[in-house]
Amino acid sequence: MPNLTFSVIIPTYKRLDRLKNCLTSVINQTYPKNQYEILVVEDGSRSGADELVNKLAQENPGLAIKYFWRENAGPAAARNIGIKNATGEICAFTDDDCTVPNDWLKRLADGFERHPQVVGVGGRMEPLENLAKTNPFAAYELYLTHKVFNLPPEREEFIAGVDSPIGATNNIAYRTKVLHEVGGFDESFKPYIPGEERNLKERICQLGYNKILYIPNKVTHHRDYTWKDFISYSYTAGIGHKIYIQQHGGKVNIFGLVRHLAVHTFLLPFKLIIEPNIITLLRYLNMVFATWAQIIPEKISEKTGVRI
Repeated sequence: MPNLTFSVIIPTYKRLDRLKNCLTSVINQTYPKNQYEILVVEDGSRSGADELVNKLAQENPGLAIKYFWRENAGPAAARNIGIKNATGEICAFTDDDCTVPNDWLKRLADGFERHPQVVGVGGRMEPLENLAKTNPFAAYELYLTHKVFNLPPEREEFIAGVDSPIGATNNIAYRTKVLHEVGGFDESFKPYIPGEERNLKERICQLGYNKILYIPNKVTHHRDYTWKDFISYSYTAGIGHKIYIQQHGGKVNIFGLVRHLAVHTFLLPFKLIIEPNIITLLRYLNMVFATWAQIIPEKISEKTGVRI
């Protein structure tokens, strides 16, 4: 019998069908049902998630499945509601558009138990394998995981600190007491997820908890792999990066960003000659929209349709 108890925290917003798949995967864990709970926090939408959670709770009487609602304030605020109400020793995070393997909690617990000095344990996220072979946006996400974050399937577990490539809330678990100590997620990042995750990891490490374990365990992402989704994701990542810089005392250098954009635009044809594939183009476009997000006021971006 494992010793650790978990609170699985899942924020959700207008994605009922995907939430159902996510919850099914968390319910079907091999981990003892009395050793974990599921906390669903709906961030301002009225998608029917409350009815779904109540139904699943009735169908699984041995497992605590709880629903919370709050006014829309972004995923950081939603996750903080989960942390506040968590009873488990470990808070495990995933997203409503992800599914986790049935040994997800078991492997997270094993990581904490084998390495009691670590504050967090996490893995990687990938799209469906077949989709990555046919959809360029799914292929790009897989490229980010394997090449940019250097988390290919063959990479073995390792412990790192603030520079660890993991920490995204699709597949990470932290000790609950440390999350309380650090004050949870910074809610000013609404709704720009990439910034809030990096910020949380840095604040945890600054308290002296600078050991995070990577285990080669993946969750599967089921997002919309479309142009609209790609643009929106790139844009919000850029905003998150801008907020992160400002919170660390820096200023956005618009001239530098414009120069950066111009240089990469000039180099694009040469890069395409060297690597003539869709990944090269998507890397460039991701940079364009992320840079645009830091230069152009949000109101203008919303009117022009870049902010989706």
